[in-house]
Amino acid sequence: MAAGIALAEDTKTDGAATQTPAQATPNATSATPATPADQSTTPAASDAKSTPVPIPSGDPAAAQAAAAAGDPLTKIREEGKKLDAKADAKATAAIDVAVNDVEKNASTDGDQKIAERLGGEFGVTPETLIGEKNDLKVSWGQLMLARTLTANSATELSTRQMFDLRNEGMSWPQIASGMGLKLGEVLNAAKAEAKVAKGLSKADGKVAVVHGEGSKSGPAATKTASAKDTAAKPASAKEPKAEAQSTTPNDAPEHAPGK
Repeated sequence: MAAGIALAEDTKTDGAATQTPAQATPNATSATPATPADQSTTPAASDAKSTPVPIPSGDPAAAQAAAAAGDPLTKIREEGKKLDAKADAKATAAIDVAVNDVEKNASTDGDQKIAERLGGEFGVTPETLIGEKNDLKVSWGQLMLARTLTANSATELSTRQMFDLRNEGMSWPQIASGMGLKLGEVLNAAKAEAKVAKGLSKADGKVAVVHGEGSKSGPAATKTASAKDTAAKPASAKEPKAEAQSTTPNDAPEHAPGK
């Protein structure tokens, strides 16, 4: 009996001993996956560090360069500021004479008449011009000149863009030069349109032509303008005017203030 009891106790002991590894094994097994999980977080951390690297690699700069290339005002600014200071001062004085002359006339004739005259010249309603003038808070002479420049530009530009450049501190000669328009012809055009605004010339819906590399009419000199004018007026009355145009552009900045 004692031997049997002892044998039974040994059997229980052996059973308990055999259970211990069985219990330890699952614990060891469950702990094993923790290592891959820990290792999997390491690549994620390295990826997070590498993500910002391509962001400043040049994309923003390329976008800015593309935007600048597509902005016509950028070229006008750069080219306009190359204008010689003395030439700028002379042309500015001459343009101011024509611009201010229109404003003096507006004080007597009134906004409506000026708007009707210029509206017929630029092909818009008087109401459009009055609204534009009030919105931009500019004088009639300034608006007249801005529309003359945009009408001659090969690049589509708005009147507001002209005054954006003016508000940046650019002079009218700098803007015109930056647009690729011939300054002498700009002065002549300002005088011609001033006569329309004052009622001294009849509006015909044809804005005074200005040539240059950036002009709709191209860089050609006065021959093209003469041909167009001849179709509208008698040749005998027009030919002397064509000769005057060929010499006036260079002298206009000097003689305009005296008129």
